[in-house]
Amino acid sequence: MCKATSIIVISFYCFLNAFGSKTSTCPAGFYCLQNTGRSGSFNKHITPIPCAIGTYSNYGDGFCKPCEPGYYTMQKGSASCDPCPTGSMCKVPDRNPELCPIGTYSSCIAQERCTPCPLRTYNVQAGSTHCIKCPAGARCDHNASSSFVNIPANAKWAQHGV
Repeated sequence: MCKATSIIVISFYCFLNAFGSKTSTCPAGFYCLQNTGRSGSFNKHITPIPCAIGTYSNYGDGFCKPCEPGYYTMQKGSASCDPCPTGSMCKVPDRNPELCPIGTYSSCIAQERCTPCPLRTYNVQAGSTHCIKCPAGARCDHNASSSFVNIPANAKWAQHGV
């Protein structure tokens, strides 16, 4: 616990005589300037700086890294990034996930892009995790279909959905 005369930086780090040694390991979610020569360590009188939105750092790294594709963080000082949830995509790491547009889907977490509905399938809802098979008597004739077209009953190929 920090002493009463210590400074607290976003509740993660204490300095100004709060530790017994002259250097401390850079905390997760921060980067540290003026390294003392050892990777990730710093003079304890230099304040660790929170990683920017869209970046993170592990304990002792001393530097921030961008989130991997399909991951994001909307908080400064992140120690990790969150996977993009199903039904959405994370194109850039410093923005909230976007719902998959109508005619596309994302059935897995951590997706950078949504997948167009395959031929003979469709969906009509943004944020879909799957596509729906085109019903019998209807036609879904292109990828990323957001609707289907009913086929006249006397058409030869209208029995199984196309």
